[in-house]
Amino acid sequence: MKYTRKNKGITLIALIITIIIILVLAIVSINIIINVNVVEKAKYGVDKYSEQEEYEKVQRAIVGAKFEILGTELNQDAFNKNLKTEFGENNYNLEFENEKFELRINKSGRIYSIKKTGEIISINQENISSNNENNNNSNNVEGNTTVYVTASDINSNPSGYYGKNVNYIPSVKNQTTTNYENVSGWKIFYADSNNIYLISENFIKADLIPAVNGHRPMYVSDGNSPKIKFNNDNLRNVYSGGSSNVNSAAIGWLDQFYNGGFSSTEANMAVTAYLMDVNVWNEFSISNKTDYAIGSPTLQMIAASYNALYGTSNNPYPIATRVPNKIGYAVNPENEEVGSDNNYKSGLDRTNTLYNADSSTVLWLASPACGVYDWGGYKLMNLFPGDTNSGAGVGCDDLYNADNNGLRPVVKLNSNVKLSLTDGQTVYDMVQNNN
Repeated sequence: MKYTRKNKGITLIALIITIIIILVLAIVSINIIINVNVVEKAKYGVDKYSEQEEYEKVQRAIVGAKFEILGTELNQDAFNKNLKTEFGENNYNLEFENEKFELRINKSGRIYSIKKTGEIISINQENISSNNENNNNSNNVEGNTTVYVTASDINSNPSGYYGKNVNYIPSVKNQTTTNYENVSGWKIFYADSNNIYLISENFIKADLIPAVNGHRPMYVSDGNSPKIKFNNDNLRNVYSGGSSNVNSAAIGWLDQFYNGGFSSTEANMAVTAYLMDVNVWNEFSISNKTDYAIGSPTLQMIAASYNALYGTSNNPYPIATRVPNKIGYAVNPENEEVGSDNNYKSGLDRTNTLYNADSSTVLWLASPACGVYDWGGYKLMNLFPGDTNSGAGVGCDDLYNADNNGLRPVVKLNSNVKLSLTDGQTVYDMVQNNN
């Protein structure tokens, strides 16, 4: 009887080979996992380093701003100056709202909420692509469509944009309490091909009207009233140079043929110089977003805005800023000079709140009344709101006796600022246009 012998050695070798292959595969897999983890950890380390570096830059800007003014609270201008040193111009956005600063770093999208004392109370990561702000077309952000609007867009379609609300909130010193207050409520007022202009939708209260060398307009009633008189003699002493004090940043918005040479030192030019002094009104200007702010629109600004909005076919009484061969202003088509006593020309649409914010308050304009030779240089141009019996119109009023006048500051935005509106929003935001 024969027995067949099974070769168990082959099975053992096969098992050993299988185990070796499994070990090799395991080692390879472990190395892959380790390498992936190393890469991820390296990336995480870089991200954390960038985050820490950014945080330290913010901290340095806070410390530098407080040291610069030797104060316990942050000053917006000083803070902005130190942020610009740390991050460079146009690489961040700083706003002051609800008694705290909101600092957005454009590259990372992180938003720092900072108390006036300099304490960082929160850091949020903005869930938005960094490319969104560099695209003038509509973008999809978390399912919502965002539309970006430039000055040129507004300039070509005034009826579509003039009067729209903009999220612009400067912090302004209250002259009585010395506390800072947020001034919200701003509208698109005008745009040329490069810049957007905003106007305060309401008359500002007297307590927020800035002082210069301790001198400022007088209250008619209390500090919360928007109605004022100019403390004209005091302002005349401060701006003794009259026309020569008008800041060049905004001087293009004045009729430079005034008084034949634009060199008057009369009282009305002292007040005009005060209203046009961009250094006095700088608290209404958020420095990294604006070129300047002035205390009230000039007649030229009113004319440019109103005539652009209403055009010629629907505007039987367009505003002319100068009467031919005369010193002064008029409302066409009569071409009659305005600015003399009881000489006021109606014809403007009194229902448009962009120009007539309050039916009981007259808007002082940052423009002198007609020639000093006729009225002694004590009048300033005004925009009257009109009533149910007459339309709004342009005229002037006595600096000493007027008691129902108020101011609505105007802000010129930087040329690199555009507006954005996301679905569901009714107020435009401002973003940097870095294209």
